[in-house]
Amino acid sequence: MKVPLHILIFTVLSLSAVAQQWPEVYWLDSPSERVYSIYPDSTLRAWNGEYWETTGSIEFINIDTSDFVGVERLVAIRGSKPLHFTATGTQQVYIYDDKTNTFYRDDATYHRGYNFQSIKWWRNDTLFSLGGYGFWHTHGILSYYSNTSKEWHVIPTKGGPLHITDDIYHFSDDGTRLYFTYSSVIHGSDTERQTEVWSLNLKTKKWTELGVLNEQVLAILKSDRQAIPVPFGILLNGEQKHLIDLQHNRIDLIESSVIDLRFRSKNTLKNGNGTLIGEDYLLDYHVPRSSNIGKSIGFRYEFAKIDSARRNPEKVYLTGWPLWIWGVIIAGSCLLIFILIRVYLKLRQPFLKGSTVQAEEGFFQSLDKQEVTLLRALLRSEMRGEGLQSGPITEIMGWEEKSWDNQRKWRNNLIKELNRRAQEHLNIEQLIYREKNPHDKRERVYKLNPDGFRLLRDSLHFTS
Repeated sequence: MKVPLHILIFTVLSLSAVAQQWPEVYWLDSPSERVYSIYPDSTLRAWNGEYWETTGSIEFINIDTSDFVGVERLVAIRGSKPLHFTATGTQQVYIYDDKTNTFYRDDATYHRGYNFQSIKWWRNDTLFSLGGYGFWHTHGILSYYSNTSKEWHVIPTKGGPLHITDDIYHFSDDGTRLYFTYSSVIHGSDTERQTEVWSLNLKTKKWTELGVLNEQVLAILKSDRQAIPVPFGILLNGEQKHLIDLQHNRIDLIESSVIDLRFRSKNTLKNGNGTLIGEDYLLDYHVPRSSNIGKSIGFRYEFAKIDSARRNPEKVYLTGWPLWIWGVIIAGSCLLIFILIRVYLKLRQPFLKGSTVQAEEGFFQSLDKQEVTLLRALLRSEMRGEGLQSGPITEIMGWEEKSWDNQRKWRNNLIKELNRRAQEHLNIEQLIYREKNPHDKRERVYKLNPDGFRLLRDSLHFTS
């Protein structure tokens, strides 16, 4: 039976449209040293050096190709189990589960489009994202993906830069700190470069400014070199190969007689070119679009050999603050002391209790150890004229190793229970409340109700 020509043309165009909307989905299977890809026809394929060899079929769940409009690539998150992918820009989350042989979209995120070049990593069974750009500006927001709500949630951080991209970054040897610099600062059509070097403590979410890039390193970075993050630094590909180690503040020349690094001019997966990181090696490869183009080219470099080829170490950044910063600190300290004196004098007003002594005693006797610890921390923060952020509460309670969902759940339940008992025993509404941090509008702080503050301050339970 002959197929009508118009039906055949429609079928070919439909398949072509689906293929054009399908993003690049590559990842490196480190043990087997093979590059895998998921195709729109529900097949899993491996590059065998000449063509994409089908290794099996995959069940697609909740996959809508219209979600891929404008998405060039799904980025594999190294170390994630099962293997997670994020769509460039939109932060859509996809998962390939090799146990169930399924590929599915997991998130319920609305298309946002402001997370291009964000830094993404996997830690404590949680997917994190930092910074990125879109809508003609960069940002420095830290967020995590919740497996419960299927949404991205913002994590408050202590200070830090307002502009973050993934140009130059790497993690510490023990994986507890993130270092980065030279991010793009985009304002409309203008783009600048950040020269400060920053470190983020992944446990406490506290930022530290380490210094400013020196002129030699800036000149190297401005030469439009390919930057490849490895576990112990950033490889720079140019006429001379360098390794930047922000953790130990050093830049090394890579001795070519020890290891001959040959990377392509751009670190991108477009047209099949790219660099992928394995457990203990780096793979730079080229996959042709068609077997007619020729065989693939690949270079495998062991991290231990790259590390042994480091020569002529120099400083990456300058440490220390200029005099004008010290002047600002001194002036700010004097102003803070003045404000604290005014606040202290104001808080010395007598507290008019709206409850009986027996009720107050009943409230204090009902507190357990965790509740007393939290109230004391809030009292100390109020005496300093500050509020208490969620990060310090997590540290005080000893919840650092818990997931973000559990941290937030336990914190909310603890505060809710304290507010309930304060209302019941003391007739105080909202003993603990949350408001915007006056020093950083992106963050929220927890504070004590003024009546509750004076009660705790004057109580022997909290002053002894």
